[in-house]
Amino acid sequence: MIRAQKRKVTVAQAMILLWAVGLLLSTLLLVQFVYRPWRRDLVTMENKVFLVERQLGWLDEIIATAKDPDQVMNRLMKTKQELGRKFPEAEQRSLVLLSDYANKFRVQMTQISPDPPAIFNDSRGEAVVVDQKTCFYVYTALKMKADYVNLVKYLDVLNRVLPAYMTVERLEIEDPSPAAPRLEVNAELALYLLE
Repeated sequence: MIRAQKRKVTVAQAMILLWAVGLLLSTLLLVQFVYRPWRRDLVTMENKVFLVERQLGWLDEIIATAKDPDQVMNRLMKTKQELGRKFPEAEQRSLVLLSDYANKFRVQMTQISPDPPAIFNDSRGEAVVVDQKTCFYVYTALKMKADYVNLVKYLDVLNRVLPAYMTVERLEIEDPSPAAPRLEVNAELALYLLE
């Protein structure tokens, strides 16, 4: 019968193992608490620099095309007002206008179900910020009854007059009976606003 001796870990081997584990832990802590926050701050700063460079390029373009300083100020004020109109601070006004314009175009609104506002992220997963305001969106489900012509007019007018930028995410149209001219419409809209 052959007896195998148990391997013994020497003090030197234990010290090397402890040193390696300590080095691994310190590297992980360094990455977690130093590198990641530094990298996040760097990406945020790069985004800010990119936005400032774009704004400066846009301003240079405006100044080059306009000869009169008052014309430049008027154009800047007009752009700011347009941004404020398209990206209002509260979604309530846009939601109220959804039903107001439905009545004007003989669209029978049977249900409006807005989701809570959510932050709008770019392709990198970062929140979109314009003029130090965070962009967010509100998904709104609508159930309506309307004829085809009035439905098209209604959606077209909403796109032009809503104080929020709007996209139609989903649109289902059913014709329950050929005899009735009313269509049953299920739509999902996304309203984009600034906080």
